[in-house]
Amino acid sequence: MPTLYSEYVPILKQTMRAKPVTIERDLDTLHHWMNMPHVSEFWNMAWPKDKIKEYIEQCQKKAGFNIFIAFMDDEPMAYFELYEPATDVIGKHYSVQPGDIGLHVLIGEEKYQKRHIIRLSTMMMRLVFNAFTHVKRVMGEPDVDNKQVQGVMKFIGFKWIENITLPDKIGALHSLNKEDFVLAHGLNPPQQKPKAETNNATTNNATTKQTQGSHADVKQQSVPASTC
Repeated sequence: MPTLYSEYVPILKQTMRAKPVTIERDLDTLHHWMNMPHVSEFWNMAWPKDKIKEYIEQCQKKAGFNIFIAFMDDEPMAYFELYEPATDVIGKHYSVQPGDIGLHVLIGEEKYQKRHIIRLSTMMMRLVFNAFTHVKRVMGEPDVDNKQVQGVMKFIGFKWIENITLPDKIGALHSLNKEDFVLAHGLNPPQQKPKAETNNATTNNATTKQTQGSHADVKQQSVPASTC
């Protein structure tokens, strides 16, 4: 399957990519992730491989439902679902507007839980708003006890609406308006400036290297979401 979206992360010198799920490539990975404690605690899908395969096939057939794997270079790191709220149980708990889309996310490998979660999350929002241009608002309803995810959502710009009772959990309903995200983070990923642009003919090499190193550090520490 072709890559839907990719984004180079200069400070990591790696590329994040999002690709539609395929059973041939991703079944083993998803089965492994769904049976990991940090995932099954909130997804409740610690199922055998055949049942995971059946779930993927159902998602792929469902109208208005899209599922993706996010990669760091060639390593799978996360799974996410985009769906039409009007056709989901969440649509019974708020007033669905044209341009709304629902989002479910899991970070598969534990090493990415903290290291890349902000970068991954902002990349996913850029993916949504660039690849699905009709989307004006993203809705999320993580488990009310999943404080880490809610903290990341708040950092990106999601706003809590209310807690809602769903069949499998108490969800914390959040929304993110496209305008708010664009204002805070932009739709285009930050680009690394070529060295030729940052060098000054009157500055020696040692000073130039110091300046470039300091610049990268400031970007990472002061506005991490904008440097994803």
